[in-house]
Amino acid sequence: MGGLDITVPDDKNTSDVKIFMKDFVLGIGQQRVSPVEKMFAAWPAYLYLNSTLCGAMLAPLLESQDTSPGPQFAASDLGPGYPNATGPTLNPSTGVEHSGNMLILMQTHARISGDGTLLARHYALARRWADYLVGNALTPQNQQTANAETTANMTNLALKGIIGVKAMVEISRVVGNEIDAQEYDSHAGALIQSWLSLSKSRDGRHLLGTYDDQQSWSLLYSLYADRLLGTDLVSSSVLDDQTQFYGAILSSASTPLGLPIDSESQVLGLSSTAWTMLTAATVTNTSIRDQLIEKIWSGVSNNATLGAFTDQYNDVTGKILNGSAGTAVGSMFAPLALLLPNQTISTQATAPSVSSGSRAQAALNRTGLIAGCTIAGLVVTALVVFLLWRWTHRKHRTSGDRVHMAENTHHLSVIPYGYESTTQDESSNSPADSGLSPGSPPPSGVTSKAARELARSGQRGGSTSSATSPTGGEPAGSEQGTIASMAMVEVQGLRAELEGLRSLLRNREAHLDAPPDYAIHV
Repeated sequence: MGGLDITVPDDKNTSDVKIFMKDFVLGIGQQRVSPVEKMFAAWPAYLYLNSTLCGAMLAPLLESQDTSPGPQFAASDLGPGYPNATGPTLNPSTGVEHSGNMLILMQTHARISGDGTLLARHYALARRWADYLVGNALTPQNQQTANAETTANMTNLALKGIIGVKAMVEISRVVGNEIDAQEYDSHAGALIQSWLSLSKSRDGRHLLGTYDDQQSWSLLYSLYADRLLGTDLVSSSVLDDQTQFYGAILSSASTPLGLPIDSESQVLGLSSTAWTMLTAATVTNTSIRDQLIEKIWSGVSNNATLGAFTDQYNDVTGKILNGSAGTAVGSMFAPLALLLPNQTISTQATAPSVSSGSRAQAALNRTGLIAGCTIAGLVVTALVVFLLWRWTHRKHRTSGDRVHMAENTHHLSVIPYGYESTTQDESSNSPADSGLSPGSPPPSGVTSKAARELARSGQRGGSTSSATSPTGGEPAGSEQGTIASMAMVEVQGLRAELEGLRSLLRNREAHLDAPPDYAIHV
């Protein structure tokens, strides 16, 4: 993912996302923008992790080339000096390689993601590339591969172009053009039959690296595109024979750290982790598949050479040659990408990009959205403040009601018993002398000194009030007796309540003051 630059125009239109791939080549100084052959190698990883990324990666390549009139073949990249995407690099010698790559990438993206908008939008461009392949793929002359090999009639390069034509069959069907689909299907069928007759060895047991060269062989990694597309141009019997041939190459190989890309690379000791893994994903024997993967592991885990995971290296010394920590290592996901389910492809845009003519309207829509969110936020804030105010007001009101009720509670004045004699000694504790009726409990429950003083002051006040009429000092007479009897009833009720409280307090381990002394005033 670090090899991608995800961009939007002017940091505003997030619906128009475009992704550019970096291609930093260690020690060479090469910094290409979106190299198509590296995208082809890394494609399994992006399909597997998030196929939506693939559409955004294809978009700048397609848009920059969809002009009329335009070249008949696909460009190799979008510029030689990253990060400046100066435009498509058009090289006739890579026309078959990259035209086949682009058609394969377009269809596999739609097949895995279900998004066919790029197919519909750039259908005319895809047709132009497919027509070029129909006339140039079978016997490629003056063409070079992704490994910069320029030998004529290379089997693997021709196969990639033919699979590109077959991909165009599926693209035509997605956009609803059945006439084109039938035409390209007819071309693809004829091309693959001719290819098989030219590429098979004399004994018919494997495929050659170059037509008519019986000593040549190649890791036919282009077969991976046939499997990923599900087009089955190459039969399973041909795959079985080729798998057995790979097994024979592995058993006789003298390269401990990898398998050469082809017979020409064998002289140079050139191995590629990307092309080896794509090849491993095409074989029909798991044991041979695992042997190919083990070769990759031997190369990248070799400690003789320092460096990050690389694409191309020397399969004898382990020396890193090209692509260290590059995007091509995304090919390690090749076996996993074959497990991805196909999606129903739709050509209807779900999130169309905003054109320059409609950006003003988009800005107005964003302004309205912001204003609406602001107003909604203010309303919610006001509602919260109101609810808090109501809750606080109600709390204070409840507290005030309680205070008011407490203030209006009727307080009973404790009127002590009247005393008949005022000449007896204050130390007498006889109930008869104190004016208490026999058998009644002594007044108790006052548990503090201050309370006792309050009771005594109440006693003196009560005696005075009982001796004088409230109207002017006249004796109360019978009215005094009535009050005294009412006080007696109330005091006895208080005594009963205090007795209950005393019983509860006896069970608590707390310090209690000594019981009060009751004195008789003489």
